[in-house]
Amino acid sequence: MAMPPIIGITCSLRQRESDWVHELQDRYVRAIRQAGGMPLLLPRLDDDAVPDLVGKLDGLVVSGGARYPARVLRSNATPRHRHR
Repeated sequence: MAMPPIIGITCSLRQRESDWVHELQDRYVRAIRQAGGMPLLLPRLDDDAVPDLVGKLDGLVVSGGARYPARVLRSNATPRHRHR
């Protein structure tokens, strides 16, 4: 049986009492599963760790809303398809 595509989903980072919590609404996970993917929740990471991690994903969902600055969303990236 073939492995489904691994789709990374960014998480929010919020402070809860005296600790920090990575969280994500379940609707993102359900949507990826319904589309046949395998969701992988991504914590906040240092910039130098991101390229290695993203290179192992088949897709990426940037969760959230209008808080992302335009410079973050502008990119030269193009969609690509990989087959395992």
